[in-house]
Amino acid sequence: MTTPPHRVTYLIDGLNVGGAQVGMARLINQLNPDRFDITVVGLDGRGKGVVSLLPEHVTIIDLGIQQKYRFDRLTPLWRCLGQTDILVTSLFHSLVIGSILGNLRSVPNILAWQNSAGHTSSLRRKISRLAFGWCDHILADSEAVASMLREVGVAASNISVVPIAGVDVETYQPNTARSSDDGAIRVGSIGQLIPAKNYEGLIECAAQLDDTFEFHVVGDGPRRDALETLAAERTPDRVTFHGKMPPDEIPSFLGELDIYFQPSRREGLCITVIEAMACGLPVVGSMAGGISESVEHGQTGLLAPTDAIDDHCQHLRILTNDEELRHRYGRAARERVASNYSAEALEANFLEAISHVTGPPST
Repeated sequence: MTTPPHRVTYLIDGLNVGGAQVGMARLINQLNPDRFDITVVGLDGRGKGVVSLLPEHVTIIDLGIQQKYRFDRLTPLWRCLGQTDILVTSLFHSLVIGSILGNLRSVPNILAWQNSAGHTSSLRRKISRLAFGWCDHILADSEAVASMLREVGVAASNISVVPIAGVDVETYQPNTARSSDDGAIRVGSIGQLIPAKNYEGLIECAAQLDDTFEFHVVGDGPRRDALETLAAERTPDRVTFHGKMPPDEIPSFLGELDIYFQPSRREGLCITVIEAMACGLPVVGSMAGGISESVEHGQTGLLAPTDAIDDHCQHLRILTNDEELRHRYGRAARERVASNYSAEALEANFLEAISHVTGPPST
C-alpha cells in the first residue's frame, strides 16, 4: 500500500529574496514531491522574488499582511493548517503566529527554524522562548544558534542542527577565467544593510587600507542611505553599493572577487559566506554566529572578534600579499562546502530532523 505524502505548510515572514527564503527554496527543491505535498505561505506581501526559485508543484499563498494586527488576513492560513500534517515556521513573526495557530488547529507536528544566534530585543527573546515551547522541534541553522536555544531553556533533545545552506556546487564554482592584471584586490560582501551586518566596519576598513583594495557590497535595507553617506565621507569612490541582485547573478558577482568579507555583529549560519566559499574564495570575517563554524580559521579564511577593525585590515593585507594562500584557502573552502553545506546535505539533515517528530520514513 502506498503511503500518502506528508502535507507540509511552510510559513515564512515574506516571499522576498533573503537568506531564509533562499534556503527554504533550496530545501523544497530537494524534497521528493511523492513524499511531501508542500504549501508555502508568506506573511508580509512585500515581495515575491523567491517564488521563481520554487518548483511548480508547490502551492503558494501570499497573505499580504503589510499592516499590523490584520488578523482577518490569516483566514487562508487557518484553512490550510486544518489540512496540515507538518507545519514549519521560519523567522520571528511566522514563529509566533504559526505556533499559536498550529496548536489551535491541532497540527500534529510543528517545527520552527531559528536562523539567528541572537534577538533584536529582549521582548522578542521572551516571546520567542514562549513560542519555542509550543513547537515540537526546533531546527537550528548552526551550532551557535543551538547553543543560544539551550541557553533560553529549549531541551537539547528538541533541537537539531540543520544548516540551511543547500548550495549547488555546480552553480557556485570558482571563476578560473578571471584575470586580475589591473592589480586591484576586489573585496565583496552580500547582505541586508542592517546594523547586524556591520557594514560600517567594512567602510572603516576601506578607509584604513590603501587604494589597492576595491570594496563591493550587494544588498539593500534601511541603512543604505546612511552607509552610502558614510562611505562618501570616509573613503570616496572606494566602496560601491550595488543594491539588490537577482539570485542567478550572485555566482557571477562572487566570481569577480578575490576575497569575501563578512564583518557581522550578529549572525546565524550566513549563507552568503558559504556561497562565497563554494566559489573558491577565502573569507575574512567576524566570529559571529555560524561564521566561526563554516569558516575554519587558518584553513579556509581568517576570523577576528566582532568589531576588530585592525585585525580585519591585517587579515585582508595578509591575503592580498599572498596569492597562493588565497588560492589554498579557496580550494579548502570549496571542499568544505561540498562535504557539509551542499543541497544533498541539507536534504539529509532535514529528513533526519523531522524523523524526531514524524518517526522514521515508511519503507
